Amino acid sequence: VVSKHADGVSIWDGHAGDLSLFLATTDRINAFAMAGDQLLTFTSSEAVVWNMSSGERLRRLEGSGARSVAQSVAVSVGGEVVIACLASLSWAGLVSTWTESWDVNTGRRLHTESLPLVN
Repeated sequence: VVSKHADGVSIWDGHAGDLSLFLATTDRINAFAMAGDQLLTFTSSEAVVWNMSSGERLRRLEGSGARSVAQSVAVSVGGEVVIACLASLSWAGLVSTWTESWDVNTGRRLHTESLPLVN
């Protein structure tokens, strides 16, 4: 079981209810997803793949961040690809939206697609 907090995520033992691991981040986590034994966290500055057993930071997803906010995140059935719907915000409101996908094992960006703004 995973729960997010302002300063990181907690990974809990679902059977015992005990805290197994806490992964601290410097930015607020907007979204997260699980892919096998890996956890993906999305903040406004970067997306990171973590090992959920050891807490080791494995890799940063290529090109992630740039003051974007993850609205939603999904992982492929095999856990090899993650796709995120992202938005860029300014003081005036929503600026742009797009989707990006990455190879979870390498961190390499696979595709970017702009989305139309809806009023």
